[in-house]
Amino acid sequence: MKAAVLVGLVCCAVAASQPILAQTGSIPFAAQSLVYDRDGAVQGCGVRLTGGAPSATGASTWFDVSFNVFRRGIALAQSIAYEIRRSAYQGDSRPARVAVQSTWLKVGDGSARLGENTERRETLVYTLVLDDALALFEAVASGRPVSIGIKRWGQPTASVYAGAPELTSETREQIAACLARLAE
Repeated sequence: MKAAVLVGLVCCAVAASQPILAQTGSIPFAAQSLVYDRDGAVQGCGVRLTGGAPSATGASTWFDVSFNVFRRGIALAQSIAYEIRRSAYQGDSRPARVAVQSTWLKVGDGSARLGENTERRETLVYTLVLDDALALFEAVASGRPVSIGIKRWGQPTASVYAGAPELTSETREQIAACLARLAE
């Protein structure tokens, strides 16, 4: 990995260990740490963001998106979308995956690399620019809002979700530890 990238990862790890204040005025995202290791050596780190928009009348839409960096200098994003249709029976609704046509992630006014499926699939995996992935790590670590655009097949425009991911202290520590081990 390039020296500048390693410095960026260490900065993210340090920032991730600092406490943050909760943001308001947007939908809540949950954030989880992802660690990719092989034989005890960290090969990559990621953050999984989940959230969505409940609906009182129609189907609720939900997302499960992750962004990841790997030791070889590769950054990837993965996107999955769900719908939960209202049921006549209390507690009987089940989430169903829906085909994802495109997804993008960005911080503030930053750039957003669009990932697209050319075929109808329930998941989308695409490469990110490493600097964009690092900006996403920094935003999550510092409690800044992240925007996610997901367009499902048959949907005329992308649904945009924006919010500051909610991290537990344990998750924050896991992300920091993973990034520090990746930068070693």
